[in-house]
Amino acid sequence: MYKFYTTGAKLFAIAILLSSIFSRTANAQLESGESATSTAVLISELQSSEDVIELTNTSEDTIDVSEWIIQSKSTGATSNWIQRFIFPEDTFLYPGGALLITHSGYLEDQTIYHMAFDMAADRGHVRILDNSSERVEVDKLAWGIEALDAETLSAPKPTLGLSLQRKMADEKFVDTNNNSIDFELATPTFSSRNIAPEVIEEPDPETPEPPIEESPQEEEAPVDEEESPAVEEIEEVPPTPELTLLNPLVTEFLPDPEAPLTDADDEWIEIFNPNNSELNLNGFILKSGNSYSYSYTFGDVLLPPLSYTTYKSVETNLTLSNSGGAVRLIDPNGEIASDIVYTEAKTAWSYMLEQATNAWLWTTTPTPDAVNLYTLPAVPTPAQKVVKAASAKVTKATTAKAATVKKATAVKKATTKKTTDETRSVFVEPASVDVRPPIHPVLLAIAASLAVLYGGYEYRSELRNFFARASNYIRSRQ
Repeated sequence: MYKFYTTGAKLFAIAILLSSIFSRTANAQLESGESATSTAVLISELQSSEDVIELTNTSEDTIDVSEWIIQSKSTGATSNWIQRFIFPEDTFLYPGGALLITHSGYLEDQTIYHMAFDMAADRGHVRILDNSSERVEVDKLAWGIEALDAETLSAPKPTLGLSLQRKMADEKFVDTNNNSIDFELATPTFSSRNIAPEVIEEPDPETPEPPIEESPQEEEAPVDEEESPAVEEIEEVPPTPELTLLNPLVTEFLPDPEAPLTDADDEWIEIFNPNNSELNLNGFILKSGNSYSYSYTFGDVLLPPLSYTTYKSVETNLTLSNSGGAVRLIDPNGEIASDIVYTEAKTAWSYMLEQATNAWLWTTTPTPDAVNLYTLPAVPTPAQKVVKAASAKVTKATTAKAATVKKATAVKKATTKKTTDETRSVFVEPASVDVRPPIHPVLLAIAASLAVLYGGYEYRSELRNFFARASNYIRSRQ
């Protein structure tokens, strides 16, 4: 038995040593940004709750992904890889480009390819196979602790509204063949940016260029320096540099308009142009929703200088959830210009940017197409509360004492308006009115009975002695 325990302890120590060596090696690869594989196409982002996969070409070459296959597998012990999507013919992934694959109806403005299957949000596997006869595995991603067929260890389980994104080091994707190290949870940043590079046609070296014939030059007549007029030197005017315009900003939005206005038509988002010149919104994208599933792309729209412009839901079809959500503005280059997350909205309150402190606040005074105004509901003063309480007591006292009211009414009819005002000022005084309701007789009888019974129980010995002495006294008198 001792030998068995000694052997187990040695094996445990070896396992700890190997785990430490592997962890240090993986961390060194992560810090240096080195890649453990030369694969050019990687799974760069995945959101299992919305069934979205983003593939990115990390090389400087165009890659033919025709007939590449996307497979998935569940986490069961007997699960097998199932083919979910195959890229069509003549599909190319250009240098630095990215392709999005998701279900129909989500990210329609960016997605080109759709697949019809639902990924498990908290655990699962996805892998990419190339178009060779051996169907070589290009990349693989597993998430959740139940997913055992991973690259070394599985990535963390995604939470609602977040996606698994491949980490960056020195502006390059990290690929250590360890899903737990290579991926992290973050706000989704999906982008379909697959643009073909420009092809520069080089001249054919075999085709000689035609010789350039020199035209005969006429002899220049001698110029008499004394008679030639002086030539004025013209100063060169430097070209005017192009002005770089600042991106517009989302400065206010109203998620829950007050009736008779409706959410479908009268929710609005305000955009501010911070430049001293006009700004064209062509190509800008406005998004809303917890996972930015609602999208509106601007056309050729000009914003005046330093202006606030409001866009309603009736024209953008964007939805702002009353229970909380997010709003994002993206420029034509894919950069985020504004990104706001808000909590539950109250009716007729707007969420505004206070530009002095750069803080987002709820305000009771929406200001569409104008400078923001931060206000809160008015809080009643102590004097107002006393007057309200006194008014309530006067009402109750008037109802309880009908005879007094009739008498006061008769007096009011016989006096002038000034006397009436003075009488009303007396009734406002809360200390002069007794509004306590009378106690019901039955309750008084019950309370008295309980008091008598309790007194008899507490003084039972004294009562017993009293009645005994009284009885002896009566017998002695007979």
